[in-house]
Amino acid sequence: MADEKHISFGNLAKFKEKYDEKVSDELANKVDVVEGKGLSANDFTNELKATLESALQADDLTDYAKKTDISSVFKYKGSVENYSDLPVENSVGDTYNIINADTEHNIDAGDNLTWNGEGWDNLSGIINLTPINTKLSELETSIDNIGKVEFANKKDIDDMFKVPYLTFATTNHEVINLAKPYQMNWDGVLEYSTDTVNWHEIASNTSNYIKFSPTGKLYLRGLNNTVINSTFQFNAPYETRVKCIGNVENLLDYQKVANGEHPTMGENCFNDLFRGNNFLVSAPELPATVLSKNCYSNMFNWCINLAEAPELPATTLAESCYEYMLYGTNITEAPELPATVLSKNCYGNMFSSCKQLVKTPELLSTELAYGCYNNMFSSCTALTQISELPATELEERCYNNMFYGCTSLTAPIDLPATVLAKDCYVYMFMGCTSLTGVVHCPASVENDPNNISNGHGFAKDYSDAELPNVTVVYDL
Repeated sequence: MADEKHISFGNLAKFKEKYDEKVSDELANKVDVVEGKGLSANDFTNELKATLESALQADDLTDYAKKTDISSVFKYKGSVENYSDLPVENSVGDTYNIINADTEHNIDAGDNLTWNGEGWDNLSGIINLTPINTKLSELETSIDNIGKVEFANKKDIDDMFKVPYLTFATTNHEVINLAKPYQMNWDGVLEYSTDTVNWHEIASNTSNYIKFSPTGKLYLRGLNNTVINSTFQFNAPYETRVKCIGNVENLLDYQKVANGEHPTMGENCFNDLFRGNNFLVSAPELPATVLSKNCYSNMFNWCINLAEAPELPATTLAESCYEYMLYGTNITEAPELPATVLSKNCYGNMFSSCKQLVKTPELLSTELAYGCYNNMFSSCTALTQISELPATELEERCYNNMFYGCTSLTAPIDLPATVLAKDCYVYMFMGCTSLTGVVHCPASVENDPNNISNGHGFAKDYSDAELPNVTVVYDL
């Protein structure tokens, strides 16, 4: 303990807050360059100078803390094995590290306690900052020398708050376990911990049920993996809820993530990872920008208590990468989809049966692929707003059943494509029984046998009867 440098989450947060305040204050009070004048020019009159000096001498500074006062608030006294080993007589600010957990006093292993004059305040856990001490030193120097050196990048500070593991958190810790995946389909090492200090490999001899810590936490990390093609489930009462916090890439290789890299994602990388997990209420971060085949397929399929989708920054897609990803979840808002070049079945059934979704994301792509939007929003019965579809050259089955059964849609959209493809519009709006209006389509009905009418794009049902209140106009 004495050989390592540690800082509590609470103190690190205070440090970041003070840094942000200092940067904001300094920027607000900076001197702008004025043409023809230097910063050393004496443009300040003697009269104003005398007034300022008089005001400064008259100010009462007794209510302000000195730097020495602030730096002496906490006095680190060392470590003790157990809570019961803490001394009886203490001074305000005396701080001790507790090595062993104490459930009676709600203390995790590694927590720091400080004496407030009447009792012990828990400053929360510790994190080992040895790998980033150099960066922390640089940031401290920047704070002390604002105006003399280049500002530290805010991202560098934010990165310090990222942890090299995935966290599962619950308030129902007494009756919950992580069920060891029935199929352990990873190609490296996967580990778990209840204190982020002691790690254990999940292997064939691991207990079938992995307990959470007394404070309701369980941590996972991986090394040298390219796939985690397994399903994580919890053994707990039905009303239990679990949050998943952190970067999912830590399951592949936490060391590469700590170095700012994106680990390689193999085919089926996170396929089925949380499929059917009724306890999950928050998704992990998915920061990858280059995807692989089936990488997120079925990842949150039928997670019925998941109400918020993760951000999806990927711009390079792959076949079926998002297929059935959020099927049957309770998300109310779809994430942005920045990719402009699509892949085969990439968005197939992605939001299908999301009954709370009312608006599609903006669909930017003009380069489509086979089945790229197949059933993407089918059975989204609350959907009322849909994006324009800018592509003018279509691919086979690209819009197949895209809005099938979206019974709350009332206004159709124009279809600007001039180059159609086989079954491109097949059953696109089938079952959208509230649609009313005129659809403009510039493609030629005479010259293309796969136009929207022949493709039953506005069919009422599988009997191929057309929706009675929709008219398709071919603007040649």
